[in-house]
Amino acid sequence: MVKDKNDITVDKLREWLEKGKAVSVLDVRPADERAEWSIPGSIHVDAYQKLRDSDPEALAGAKLPADIPVVAVCSKGRTSLLA
Repeated sequence: MVKDKNDITVDKLREWLEKGKAVSVLDVRPADERAEWSIPGSIHVDAYQKLRDSDPEALAGAKLPADIPVVAVCSKGRTSLLA
């Protein structure tokens, strides 16, 4: 369960990654979209449709770190807000 959600910009995420900040990137896009491009080191969970359908189990089984920020990404930034 997410305790705290904050929006960040693409530029802020880029800055964190370039500076080596401890952050986990969760890519929730469908596999075919991820095949086109991905953020190196990101965790992929094909949860796009389940998130759009408000499925509470959309991220069940995702192995996400509890001790560092997790930034969810998708192609337009709307569905990742649901993660």
